Amino acid sequence: MRFILIKLSLLAIAVGVCASPTLAAETVTAELNVSAEVVDTCVFTSVSPLGFATIDTTKDTTETSIGSVEIACTSGHTGVSVTLDGGENASGGVRSMISSATDTVPYKVYTQANHTGEIAIDGNAWSGNLIAAVAQTISVYGMVPKGNYLLGTYADTITVTMNY
Repeated sequence: MRFILIKLSLLAIAVGVCASPTLAAETVTAELNVSAEVVDTCVFTSVSPLGFATIDTTKDTTETSIGSVEIACTSGHTGVSVTLDGGENASGGVRSMISSATDTVPYKVYTQANHTGEIAIDGNAWSGNLIAAVAQTISVYGMVPKGNYLLGTYADTITVTMNY
């Protein structure tokens, strides 16, 4: 008899569970806003120094070097220009590197590999149009005239400016 009661009890529980309303899971939603802004900007993407080799004053030659800047803009621009100032040690319209002893070595900067198109102080190194997100490399060519310079390590820093 006990077995029948247990069976009937289990049957009653099963019927009760099946007959009871199911508990529905509740769902809520929210909105996640996504936004971005692409600003119109131009940047220098790389700068390669204008590094002259060791200057041998016993030779009757000039020293040359190549440097470059690379620029890019997020959108296309026309009439972009890049200028070079006189450096930190310019005097009398001449760019100069200086040593710790304040001795100087003059140098010139050009737009062409054959050392033509000298870039004046605050002069234009490049002008043209830029395509959106396409980098433009601008090479500059330096030359130290032959001369009898004092021993030392010489340096200068030119500020490069882009107008767009």
